[in-house]
Amino acid sequence: MYNIYLTPAALADMAVATDYYNSKSDGLGKRMAGEVDATLDRIFVNPKIYSIRYRDIRAAKVATFPYLVFYKIKERNKSIQVLRIFNTHQQPFWRQ
Repeated sequence: MYNIYLTPAALADMAVATDYYNSKSDGLGKRMAGEVDATLDRIFVNPKIYSIRYRDIRAAKVATFPYLVFYKIKERNKSIQVLRIFNTHQQPFWRQ
């Protein structure tokens, strides 16, 4: 079994996203956070279900919302490191 943790950047991404969606419609940020949690649950249950996108970084699509969860599997310590929760409508963070 793997431990899963979010980096400070991923936590910041979640805060920005939930604030944005809550500003658009009351409760929408909570719904978005729920979809991200469901995605994290799928990753936790089967971390290798999603394909590698860049080197050893995998990407999981969040249902309903235009987001990808980027993560790494660290076999040595049996952990999953969530790097970013990325809005696919923005410029990629690696190009900023």
